[in-house]
Amino acid sequence: MLALAIGLALDPGAPPLLTRGMVFLGLVSACRVGESLFPTTAEGQKLTRTGALHYAFSILTFGFTQSAVSELTPDLVKLYPLHAHRACSTGCPARYSSG
Repeated sequence: MLALAIGLALDPGAPPLLTRGMVFLGLVSACRVGESLFPTTAEGQKLTRTGALHYAFSILTFGFTQSAVSELTPDLVKLYPLHAHRACSTGCPARYSSG
């Protein structure tokens, strides 16, 4: 995630992506590191401070991932040539069929 965020920050491509979406990708990376630093509490055991921090980072990771997806999707959909959501409902052109 961090490499993706840095790569997009250096060359956002066409169309240029919103900075806010790239910030969310960076925050996802930071939260994933936080998850790794604080081990989760074993199942059936009393919640520990490190376990609570792990859960907090997990929740933040989910939220930032969802935010990044919702921010970046409108621009990234423009880059996909076939618009798969339409191709699936109308049938693929002959040149893309497997036969």
